Amino acid sequence: MRTIEISVNDGDFSKLRNFLSQLGFVKKIKEVKTQQVDATTILSEHSLAEEWNSKEDSRYEKYYKK
Repeated sequence: MRTIEISVNDGDFSKLRNFLSQLGFVKKIKEVKTQQVDATTILSEHSLAEEWNSKEDSRYEKYYKK
């Protein structure tokens, strides 16, 4: 069995669900709500990246990349 991911507009979801439920080979239809990223995370991403991607943190990479 395989799983596929399809993104549709909110208004079209019920149409797609009705269509897919008529097909005999579709095992399960599951709606997954996408989570929004909060504003604090977006605003702090740049400053956190400066810490995470610092030269001090990358100094050991040459020893671990073999």
